Amino acid sequence: MMENDGLSRQRSWRGAKENNYVESDNRPSAAINVLRDSAESRRMPSGEPLDEDSVQLHLDAAGTLEYALSDLRDHE
Repeated sequence: MMENDGLSRQRSWRGAKENNYVESDNRPSAAINVLRDSAESRRMPSGEPLDEDSVQLHLDAAGTLEYALSDLRDHE
């Protein structure tokens, strides 16, 4: 019975790994959206308020990530 449990865990891990690979293409865009949403609302996703410097940092980071992502996609 323990052997079957190990196989089940191994199969589910492989499935999770494959799903992460497929979904990973959307993660950079999601990160950019979170950065921009936080800057616009002036709050972190946790609700913590952002000061003006942090808002600008989030906007700059979103711009940098967007530029890097478009540059990577140009090389595909």
